[in-house]
Amino acid sequence: MHAQLPRTIYLTALTSFFLAHAADTTCYCEGALPALKALHDATNGPTWSNPWSGNLSNASDVSVCSLSGVECLGVVDASGNNGLLSIDLSFRNLSGTIPSSFAMLYPWVNYFHMTNNNLTGTLPTSLSLFGKHINEFVFASNADLSGTLPPEFSNWTAVTVFSISSCSFTGTIPAVYANFTRITSFSVQGNRLTGTIPVDLASWSWLNTFIISSNQFSGTFPQLALTSWPTMLAIELSDNKFSGTIFSEALCTSWKNLNSFRCSNNSFSGTLPSCLALWGPTINLFFINNNIISGTFPLSLQNWTLLREFDCGSNRFSGSLPPEWAAMTSMTSFQVDRNNLTGTLPLQYASWTNVSRFLVNNNALLTGSIPDAYSSWGSNAIDLRFSFCNFTGTLPTSWAFDHINMLLFSENQLSGTLPSSFGGMKSISILSLDGNDFSGTLPASWSALTGAQVIGVRNNTNLSGPIPPSWSAMTQLAVLAFCFTAICGNASMFALIGLVGFGCPETSAIETFSSLATTELVAYVIQLTRVTTVSCTSPASTTHIPSSAPSPNKTEPSNASSASVLPYTAAAKSAATAAVWTVAATQGLKLSGGASPAASVAFLQGAFAASRLRRLCTANSSTSTEDSPPLSDPMDNPTEIELTDAAGNYAGGAIVGNSSLLVAVILLNQLAVFIRSWRRKRSAPSKVSSITTRAINWLVDHLVPSEGIHFPGSAAMVYGLLMPPTVAACVVIFMNSTGGSEGVGAGAYVLAALLGIVVWILPLGYLAWRMQCSPFPFTTARHAANKKARRNFSESKNTSLWRRMFSSIAEFLFTPTHTWKLLPTSSSSQVNSKDQKGGAQRAFYKSYGVFFVGTRSEWRMLFALELFIALVGGAVQGAGEGVASSGDAADACSAAEWTSATLAALSGVVLVLHVVVWPCLVRYDDLQTIVLTALTVASEIASAIGGDVGEQVGNALSLAAAVIQVILVVLEIAIALLCFEGRIRITSPFSATIPNAQPPLDFGELRLRLPRIGTDYQLPSIAHSERPVVNNHHSHDSALCASPQQHQQYVSLQQIRLKQLLYMVAAQHHHRCRSSKETKGLKT
Repeated sequence: MHAQLPRTIYLTALTSFFLAHAADTTCYCEGALPALKALHDATNGPTWSNPWSGNLSNASDVSVCSLSGVECLGVVDASGNNGLLSIDLSFRNLSGTIPSSFAMLYPWVNYFHMTNNNLTGTLPTSLSLFGKHINEFVFASNADLSGTLPPEFSNWTAVTVFSISSCSFTGTIPAVYANFTRITSFSVQGNRLTGTIPVDLASWSWLNTFIISSNQFSGTFPQLALTSWPTMLAIELSDNKFSGTIFSEALCTSWKNLNSFRCSNNSFSGTLPSCLALWGPTINLFFINNNIISGTFPLSLQNWTLLREFDCGSNRFSGSLPPEWAAMTSMTSFQVDRNNLTGTLPLQYASWTNVSRFLVNNNALLTGSIPDAYSSWGSNAIDLRFSFCNFTGTLPTSWAFDHINMLLFSENQLSGTLPSSFGGMKSISILSLDGNDFSGTLPASWSALTGAQVIGVRNNTNLSGPIPPSWSAMTQLAVLAFCFTAICGNASMFALIGLVGFGCPETSAIETFSSLATTELVAYVIQLTRVTTVSCTSPASTTHIPSSAPSPNKTEPSNASSASVLPYTAAAKSAATAAVWTVAATQGLKLSGGASPAASVAFLQGAFAASRLRRLCTANSSTSTEDSPPLSDPMDNPTEIELTDAAGNYAGGAIVGNSSLLVAVILLNQLAVFIRSWRRKRSAPSKVSSITTRAINWLVDHLVPSEGIHFPGSAAMVYGLLMPPTVAACVVIFMNSTGGSEGVGAGAYVLAALLGIVVWILPLGYLAWRMQCSPFPFTTARHAANKKARRNFSESKNTSLWRRMFSSIAEFLFTPTHTWKLLPTSSSSQVNSKDQKGGAQRAFYKSYGVFFVGTRSEWRMLFALELFIALVGGAVQGAGEGVASSGDAADACSAAEWTSATLAALSGVVLVLHVVVWPCLVRYDDLQTIVLTALTVASEIASAIGGDVGEQVGNALSLAAAVIQVILVVLEIAIALLCFEGRIRITSPFSATIPNAQPPLDFGELRLRLPRIGTDYQLPSIAHSERPVVNNHHSHDSALCASPQQHQQYVSLQQIRLKQLLYMVAAQHHHRCRSSKETKGLKT
């Protein structure tokens, strides 16, 4: 009340003046225009936000009272030209300095507010000319405003508010500022002021706000000044260098209206007197943390019923927590951490139903149990810390704080099992249970803690068992510390931990994680020694993850990574598996052809194997074992069969499972052959087809290749994908066989695998011999490009730019550069006659055409070269896996080196070949082979080099290659389905001449209208020699338009260009079942 009296009287007088001159519209401050112009120019007026407009040099053009942020309060002298000026240019992006001429030109300023700008320089001493007129001076938050506080301002005898917070002022508070006898608010926080507080400031009898925190003040705070400010509401002395005592009887009785008291981070001493109870009716905030105050907590403070935040942490308080303080029912934050408190936690504090922070940690003599009754804090609880005390008992099972962020119980004597009810704390970010005596396993229900970033259970020797698989849902988890427990698991199950591995941070460091972002947490863990896997050993043993260096009795190879970064996370595994099986699933899409995609993926499998060997090297060097056995990944062993009685376990399962898959694919393709033959022999199609029949027909037409459908061609794709890991499994079985029953079982699996490989290789060897040493009946001829037609189409004004660009790119990438033909010695009549020779050639093509149809005839042996390299790579991979699985770190690292280097050399041969000669018919095949093989070679080289950088680069490149492979396959599917509706195949040499064919299709007569665009399109004409020969083929859609006597005809891809094909597909859909006159030009 008293603090507001001077200002109230002043404002009342001004209000009376305004009422007396309400009808007067004269601006009495026009004389301030030169001063305001000087201020405008010195602070870069044009760059202000909401700058002033008009010519400030011309008084007739601009009125002072029209300027934003400027107000004229009234007349101060008889001339009628000098009114009191109020200036508020806060948050206006002012820069530059305050001109010293400003006050000289116009000293009649009452309010001067320049908060949150970019002012520089110092405060001009000429501002002292404001004298008794200035009432509020606020220049807060101008970080580059510096200098000292001018003593000349001492003549501001009427100033009530003085604020220069968050600037860069130095020096001391001038003692002459004692002349500010009407001051109510003084704020200089966030500067670099020094010295002591002048005793003369006791004259500020109207002061209610005194804020000087975050400076470098020192000495003791003068009691005379403190007790002479009876109207004090808020005082902030934090973050300085004050010492001595501050609480006294006189202080208690003087500040009966105090609302906020802050003196944290100083060196104040003394005790809390009982007289502080006098502050009870008004006190809301009380912060004295980080001082050296001692004694016990007064019971009398129970009448602080309005207190919301209480922080006495990091002092020297002793004694117990008073149960009587339960009367502080407005409490939201209670912090008494880092003291010497004793006793137990009062059950009565359960009445603090609004509490959000409760910190009692680091009170080593606090004992007893943690009350279940605190569950009444409910959804308000956010930060609860009980660590580094001496609590006993079990964790409260009734706690279910759904908004809690941090919960710390570390370094106590707690026992029992981990409560599954904690899984309901879905907002928790940091949970620390280190250094207790918990037992049992990790609760699977904690998988619901999807927001958790840090979980620590280290130093609980009775905790055991694997990490629950459901915990992989914790996508934000960056730190899982379980060293010195019997817990085991693989970091690959976590999205973030999989990138860096398991670390073991100190328990004391976990409390600081609350202020770190996820990226900072990951960066912190990277600095630690980490492991990627911890094997599941006997419950009696505990896991030790070193925090700095490997165990001294473990020799670390020179090329081993000091910090393992796991490449094969769940995401990487999914990408790699998808890369393999998307290629297998699209074997029926012969838009691009040949075995190169499958070979590229086979080489990619080698890159992941090299990364796995490097990971095993690092794991062995970090006192941990890799629990991902050879051939256990879905990429190598899709069935994930594990034969526990065979040496190698998963290796034996890979042999059996992969062989079974190969047989299944062969049988399915043979079934497709039977279905196609059966459909052709039917006299007439059924008018009503069941859903099952239509589904089978669609699968047969779209997913099964039209050529190479007979064995061994039917096994080509799966053979190329599974042959390398199957060979690797055989080698692993040989190297791990130890005799006895186990060795006999392993030998049986090896024998079965060898027999299977012989069955696969003999037809390929026969084919390689026949194509190399015998006359080959097929050849490839380069397509003759119709440049004029291409130019006419590209320049068509009726086609949008993006369509033309897409068409050109798709045509370039997916149009074959060559087409397969019969050699001239085999005439058309010979082939199409039903003689023995023609039948033999067709049978040969159906069985083996898939191996060479995607390449030029001179490179028809490319498939043999690539499969041979993949075969050798599989053997090398198996040898490396066998050596590395011995458990010795030096052997594992050596195997990682020579295996990765050998695989890189083998893949490099294929890369150089495709870069130099581009052997494929379709450029898209060569392009994807070059890109994927280049990434594979780079990944294997990085894995061979090793070290932290090499391992991380190798992992990243192999993952990138897998993702790119999936993208390329999806792109191929999109092109096939959207552009060609999944029907187009790279045609066989036999599609050039068909008996009883209809006359050639005349593209010059074909006109069609696309309903979406509404524009007539004229297909470019082509020379008669380039006109395609129609190929007789069955189609369900076209049968709707054709008469029973007509035959549905398709044009092979080698005979027409992509643009023309698009028109044909559109014509079939949008001109279906027209009258004979409308379809006269289109002979279907």
